[in-house]
Amino acid sequence: MDVAGLLVHDIAGSYFSSIVASVTRAAEEQGAIVVLGTVPRDRVRRDAAGPRHRPRRQPHH
Repeated sequence: MDVAGLLVHDIAGSYFSSIVASVTRAAEEQGAIVVLGTVPRDRVRRDAAGPRHRPRRQPHH
C-alpha cells in the first residue's frame, strides 16, 4: 500500500481542509492512504527558508 504524507498549517481553515480533502480523495482512488500532520505557521516559514545551523541543546544537569 502506498502512503502519502501531508503537512498543513491549519486543518480547521477552509483553505487547508479543501487541500486535505482533495489529496485524500485522489489517494483513495489510487488505493493509497494519507498520513496527515500539522505544523505551526512559524515552523513552515522557517523551514521554507532553507537549511540552517541549529544550535546544540545544552545538556540538563
